[in-house]
Amino acid sequence: MVVSSSVIDPIFNFKTHIDVLKPDILAVTEDDKNAHAKQVFCYEKHFEFVVLSKDFSGTPLSTTSIISHIRNH
Repeated sequence: MVVSSSVIDPIFNFKTHIDVLKPDILAVTEDDKNAHAKQVFCYEKHFEFVVLSKDFSGTPLSTTSIISHIRNH
């Protein structure tokens, strides 16, 4: 399941989803400025942390364009 985050907390804006969904993995994109803090959080919560590339066919993608693509398919 993929869920978008909220804007309540600039670093841990996914905590509500974590509490409800209890995921096995948290995936972030490679340009996430708070990746290290999120990785530590995942370690403490005992689930996997994955960093995804935003490079698709040599063309960088924005998060907005990724969400738009998902919603349109």
